[in-house]
Amino acid sequence: MSSFFHNMFEEGWATALSKHFNEEKFKLIGKKIALERKRVIIYPESKLVFRAFKETPYNEVKVVILGQD
Repeated sequence: MSSFFHNMFEEGWATALSKHFNEEKFKLIGKKIALERKRVIIYPESKLVFRAFKETPYNEVKVVILGQD
């Protein structure tokens, strides 16, 4: 597993999500966001985007709620 996953994700999350980060659609989303960050301010800053996955152990999560403002 790459150092990206070890730095940004707790081990359980890294294992569960690593295959998805290699998918082409995820890479395209990342490129689009990087381009937008050059144009406008986007929050949270890049280094904080996956913070919850570093601070919350995968095996302790019961429910994940995804939403958008």
